[in-house]
Amino acid sequence: MTSERAGATMRTLEEFWSRIGLPPSELPRQRFNRRRYLPLLDFVDPTPDATILDVGAGIGNLCVAMHAPYGGVFHYADFALPSPAHQESLRSHGVERFFAVNLADADPFRAMPGGYEWILFTGVMERVSA
Repeated sequence: MTSERAGATMRTLEEFWSRIGLPPSELPRQRFNRRRYLPLLDFVDPTPDATILDVGAGIGNLCVAMHAPYGGVFHYADFALPSPAHQESLRSHGVERFFAVNLADADPFRAMPGGYEWILFTGVMERVSA
Protein backbone atom coordinates (compact mmCIF):
# COMPACT_ATOMS: atom_id res chain seq x y z
CA MET A 1 0.00 0.00 0.00
CA THR A 2 1.39 3.40 -0.93
CA SER A 3 1.98 5.93 1.82
CA GLU A 4 -0.60 8.19 0.18
CA ARG A 5 -3.23 5.45 0.25
CA ALA A 6 -2.30 4.51 3.84
CA GLY A 7 -2.66 8.13 4.91
CA ALA A 8 -6.05 8.39 3.24
CA THR A 9 -7.20 5.20 4.99
CA MET A 10 -6.08 6.54 8.37
CA ARG A 11 -7.88 9.85 7.77
CA THR A 12 -11.02 7.93 6.79
CA LEU A 13 -10.90 6.08 10.12
CA GLU A 14 -10.49 9.36 12.04
CA GLU A 15 -13.52 10.82 10.25
CA PHE A 16 -15.52 7.64 10.95
CA TRP A 17 -14.68 7.78 14.67
CA SER A 18 -15.81 11.39 14.79
CA ARG A 19 -19.06 10.57 12.98
CA ILE A 20 -19.97 7.73 15.36
CA GLY A 21 -19.13 9.84 18.41
CA LEU A 22 -16.29 7.67 19.67
CA PRO A 23 -15.43 8.89 23.19
CA PRO A 24 -12.07 10.70 23.36
CA SER A 25 -10.89 8.16 25.93
CA GLU A 26 -11.16 5.43 23.23
CA LEU A 27 -9.10 7.25 20.60
CA PRO A 28 -5.64 6.11 21.82
CA ARG A 29 -6.69 2.45 21.79
CA GLN A 30 -8.29 2.73 18.34
CA ARG A 31 -5.25 4.55 16.94
CA PHE A 32 -3.02 1.81 18.31
CA ASN A 33 -5.26 -0.89 16.80
CA ARG A 34 -5.38 0.71 13.36
CA ARG A 35 -1.66 0.10 12.93
CA ARG A 36 -2.55 -3.58 12.53
CA TYR A 37 -4.66 -2.83 9.48
CA LEU A 38 -1.96 -1.58 7.10
CA PRO A 39 -0.07 -4.92 6.88
CA LEU A 40 -3.40 -6.70 6.52
CA LEU A 41 -4.43 -4.36 3.72
CA ASP A 42 -1.19 -5.22 1.93
CA PHE A 43 -2.00 -8.94 2.22
CA VAL A 44 -5.73 -8.89 1.45
CA ASP A 45 -6.49 -7.76 -2.07
CA PRO A 46 -10.23 -8.07 -2.65
CA THR A 47 -11.79 -7.22 -5.96
CA PRO A 48 -13.96 -4.06 -5.96
CA ASP A 49 -17.11 -6.18 -6.20
CA ALA A 50 -16.10 -8.70 -3.48
CA THR A 51 -18.43 -9.54 -0.60
CA ILE A 52 -16.46 -9.68 2.65
CA LEU A 53 -17.60 -10.91 6.06
CA ASP A 54 -15.93 -9.34 9.09
CA VAL A 55 -16.50 -11.59 12.13
CA GLY A 56 -15.86 -9.83 15.42
CA ALA A 57 -16.26 -6.50 13.67
CA GLY A 58 -16.37 -4.43 16.87
CA ILE A 59 -17.01 -0.82 15.93
CA GLY A 60 -16.36 -1.58 12.25
CA ASN A 61 -12.82 -0.28 11.84
CA LEU A 62 -11.65 -3.02 9.51
CA CYS A 63 -14.68 -2.64 7.23
CA VAL A 64 -14.01 1.10 7.01
CA ALA A 65 -10.25 0.64 6.52
CA MET A 66 -10.71 -1.94 3.75
CA HIS A 67 -13.51 -0.15 1.95
CA ALA A 68 -11.48 3.05 1.65
CA PRO A 69 -8.82 1.63 -0.72
CA TYR A 70 -10.61 -1.38 -2.24
CA GLY A 71 -14.36 -0.85 -2.29
CA GLY A 72 -16.42 -3.99 -1.99
CA VAL A 73 -19.47 -4.99 0.02
CA PHE A 74 -19.13 -5.81 3.69
CA HIS A 75 -21.20 -7.85 6.09
CA TYR A 76 -20.70 -7.03 9.75
CA ALA A 77 -20.88 -9.81 12.35
CA ASP A 78 -20.42 -9.34 16.08
CA PHE A 79 -21.95 -10.45 19.35
CA ALA A 80 -24.07 -7.29 19.51
CA LEU A 81 -25.33 -5.11 16.71
CA PRO A 82 -24.34 -1.45 16.59
CA SER A 83 -26.94 1.26 17.12
CA PRO A 84 -29.04 2.33 14.12
CA ALA A 85 -27.04 5.58 13.81
CA HIS A 86 -23.76 3.65 13.92
CA GLN A 87 -25.10 1.23 11.29
CA GLU A 88 -25.99 4.15 9.05
CA SER A 89 -22.43 5.46 9.28
CA LEU A 90 -21.08 2.00 8.45
CA ARG A 91 -23.39 1.80 5.43
CA SER A 92 -21.63 4.84 3.99
CA HIS A 93 -18.46 2.69 4.09
CA GLY A 94 -19.83 -0.29 2.21
CA VAL A 95 -21.40 -2.30 5.05
CA GLU A 96 -24.69 -3.63 3.70
CA ARG A 97 -25.76 -6.25 6.23
CA PHE A 98 -25.43 -6.74 9.98
CA PHE A 99 -25.55 -10.04 11.87
CA ALA A 100 -25.55 -10.76 15.60
CA VAL A 101 -23.30 -13.79 16.08
CA ASN A 102 -22.51 -15.80 19.18
CA LEU A 103 -19.50 -18.00 18.44
CA ALA A 104 -20.53 -20.29 21.33
CA ASP A 105 -23.65 -21.34 19.39
CA ALA A 106 -23.59 -24.72 17.64
CA ASP A 107 -24.01 -23.07 14.22
CA PRO A 108 -23.28 -19.35 14.68
CA PHE A 109 -23.25 -18.59 10.94
CA ARG A 110 -26.56 -20.23 9.97
CA ALA A 111 -28.28 -16.88 9.26
CA MET A 112 -25.59 -15.70 6.85
CA PRO A 113 -25.91 -16.04 3.10
CA GLY A 114 -22.45 -17.49 2.37
CA GLY A 115 -20.56 -17.01 -0.88
CA TYR A 116 -18.00 -14.66 0.65
CA GLU A 117 -14.75 -13.94 -1.16
CA TRP A 118 -13.07 -13.14 2.17
CA ILE A 119 -14.01 -13.98 5.76
CA LEU A 120 -11.99 -11.99 8.30
CA PHE A 121 -11.52 -12.96 11.95
CA THR A 122 -8.84 -10.42 12.79
CA GLY A 123 -10.12 -9.29 16.19
CA VAL A 124 -11.64 -12.51 17.44
CA MET A 125 -8.76 -14.44 18.98
CA GLU A 126 -7.89 -11.75 21.49
CA ARG A 127 -11.46 -11.94 22.76
CA VAL A 128 -11.73 -15.71 22.78
CA SER A 129 -8.44 -16.17 24.64
CA ALA A 130 -9.05 -13.40 27.17
